[in-house]
Amino acid sequence: MDQGRLVAVGTHQELIASNPLYARLAALQFSDGQAAS
Repeated sequence: MDQGRLVAVGTHQELIASNPLYARLAALQFSDGQAAS
């Protein structure tokens, strides 16, 4: 979603591969709270 609009559709793996913002948000959601280096 971007400003209320759907911007990408796919499975979790497809979105991670094709959408850098989605990949970053997924990484943050599933991390243990430590910043990746």
